[in-house]
Amino acid sequence: MGETWYVGYDLDICGMIEPPLPPDQLITGPSYPDDGQPAFTTPGSGIITVGPNDPSQTGANAVLGAFVREYRGMVLTQDRLRLPLPSGVITLKSGQTCPPGTPQAGLRGHVEVAYWQTLFDSPHLTMVRGNPAELRFTSNQLISIGFLADGSSPARPGSLVTSALLEDGFGFGPSEPNALQTSPTFEATCGEGGDWDQVGAVLEHRYSANPFWTSECGYYKGGKTWVWVAAGDPAHGNAGGVAAYTCPQNDQSCLSSTAPHPLSGWRYYPAPSTGTIALASTNAQAFGQGIPGLLLMESGSQIGNLVFDPATLRYFGTTSSSGSTPVSSPAPISLTSS
Repeated sequence: MGETWYVGYDLDICGMIEPPLPPDQLITGPSYPDDGQPAFTTPGSGIITVGPNDPSQTGANAVLGAFVREYRGMVLTQDRLRLPLPSGVITLKSGQTCPPGTPQAGLRGHVEVAYWQTLFDSPHLTMVRGNPAELRFTSNQLISIGFLADGSSPARPGSLVTSALLEDGFGFGPSEPNALQTSPTFEATCGEGGDWDQVGAVLEHRYSANPFWTSECGYYKGGKTWVWVAAGDPAHGNAGGVAAYTCPQNDQSCLSSTAPHPLSGWRYYPAPSTGTIALASTNAQAFGQGIPGLLLMESGSQIGNLVFDPATLRYFGTTSSSGSTPVSSPAPISLTSS
């Protein structure tokens, strides 16, 4: 009955992203109609499929809690989270401390659910206040479900989830002729501390309205350029784009995240966009040509409208049917701390 929606989610436990829920724990629940077909399912890739079969499963009833009720062993309330993962069951209550082995270990935490209304809403995070089970699903929504240290905010689901959402919700997948290949990932991701922190701070301060994640910074096998995505901050006149650090031709040590990558060696390539951008995939093959690139989305535009090619440091406009075309963009900018 009606159209099928796809929602991307991740599970953030104190700064550590857990694997998505497997598909084999769904149970018969109240949203199953007489023919036994579920309305809220997951294929196990960080996606919730919302496929109402009855009017009673739509509108105010198409909510996160309907999926939770049908997933065996899962609990999600305002102050309790239980996740039945293949590696073991995670059970946490608000007021407990973050578990050992997580980035926020030992800090007092709380159950936290946040969402981005659509895949395009890169910086527009909305925290759920009250019962998270009442959060209504929307088409191509992103949700973060987790337990976080007090005072911290959840990160937007990364490229693994957005890639899956592109494939399911928009048909950008490896099975389609001329489609962008959306399987991850970088050969290596950027490091922490030192130069990385300095570059990240400059990008966040000047070119982004939302935090950065190392999953959106890395380099490709066969390439020689580190790339880092910035969402943009249109309210202050700053376009989203990609920062790039090109290693010297014969300097293999540069491909290690522990090597120096000073701020002076980075260039920022503003996207030909007036809105925010979001990283959809780190492995957007430009229709089977060359080294993979970054598939980017612009708020208010069609999905998959830009690919940044790290080999040529150029942007290409794309569609799923007609191929890719170089597009003009502003001149690159040298990054400085001042």
